[in-house]
Amino acid sequence: ARSSGIVLRYSLPACTLMEKIECLFRISKIALNSIATLMSIIDTSGYCMLIDMESKEPREDITNFKKSDVWNVVWATDLPDSFAVMEKTKISLVRGVEVEEAVPCSGYVCDYNNLQVKVVMLDEIMKMHFKGVQAPSPDYITVYDNKLLHDMKTACEKLPLEQVSSLIDKDPHPQLWRALAEEALNHLDIKVAEHAFVKIHDYYGLQFLRRLQQFQGEQFKRAEIAAFLKQDDEVEKIYVHMDRKYVLEK
Repeated sequence: ARSSGIVLRYSLPACTLMEKIECLFRISKIALNSIATLMSIIDTSGYCMLIDMESKEPREDITNFKKSDVWNVVWATDLPDSFAVMEKTKISLVRGVEVEEAVPCSGYVCDYNNLQVKVVMLDEIMKMHFKGVQAPSPDYITVYDNKLLHDMKTACEKLPLEQVSSLIDKDPHPQLWRALAEEALNHLDIKVAEHAFVKIHDYYGLQFLRRLQQFQGEQFKRAEIAAFLKQDDEVEKIYVHMDRKYVLEK
């Protein structure tokens, strides 16, 4: 993109000029989605819009998405119609034409993948760096779930897991199946967990379920599940509790 408002489109690897896209404003930043079918454009005044790269119509005919006071757009790496928009000190997640409610955010988006946006509080990290702290706290990384994942987690709290599985089938995504498998394990629901692992071809998860059924006692199973989910503190807590209970019984 050029400051004059012209975007040059090249083919790779030949680097042949394919198209000139003329915009009637000065461009500050552009970004393409994962399959190069949509392009976000932010002008120097913070006005953001989307351009359909596959459209045969004149480039002035853009999509209906328009926002002001935008300083960054980050596309999801696994969903070509999803992206995160940073507006002043707020973040909005967008999928298609559906814009989720903005939430306060003063960080920088570093990744949008698996239905989650990772935001780094870079300003706070730099402050700590100037104070001599070389290893910043993990608390400076915030993770936001998009609506699809958030609704699935909410459904797990209100509906039977088998019903949640049917809902995921209507709009499937590997991360939804992984989250369902984890929820099923926490409920010791082997059947649903196995179904979720099969959906994402998780052979390691299926092997774990076979091994899990060899353990006797709920607490032993919960300890193994916590270890599988890399919840080391929870593993220690369970075994400490089991040991105390054994001592009290004696």
